[in-house]
Amino acid sequence: MQSEDDIDLASLADREGASGLLDALEVGGKVGQTALAALPMADDAPVAFRRLSQLVLLTQGSAQQRVMQTIFSIAETPIHRGEPIDDGGAELCAMALTRLVQDSKTPAPLRSLAISTLRLPAFVVFVDASTNPMTPGAPPGSASVDGP
Repeated sequence: MQSEDDIDLASLADREGASGLLDALEVGGKVGQTALAALPMADDAPVAFRRLSQLVLLTQGSAQQRVMQTIFSIAETPIHRGEPIDDGGAELCAMALTRLVQDSKTPAPLRSLAISTLRLPAFVVFVDASTNPMTPGAPPGSASVDGP
């Protein structure tokens, strides 16, 4: 059963869409936190990957963890949407997550969530299979991304 907060977030996501929520995210504070929480519920949520990939590298601490959790939540939602919304956004996001995985200063919980996110179908196609963080026994920082 959904809580009233979840219903309110879903209603906000439906009304604003990812673009409106990204605008609200830039306001920051409680407005930004609410927008971030609603983003995974937007039908066009993957359009946010591009901006979220920037934010996950620019933020730290609990803010970075919230951004990472939002990326994961969007990526784990089955895609029942039409055509791709933002060609390249998911790839940029995969690159940002790979960068976090490779950075020895990334806190272990954030690194683990980044690895879990890179394992999802939305991102796995952008991870080099020979050195990806999904390979059993792969050392920390061994992820890389295919492409130029």
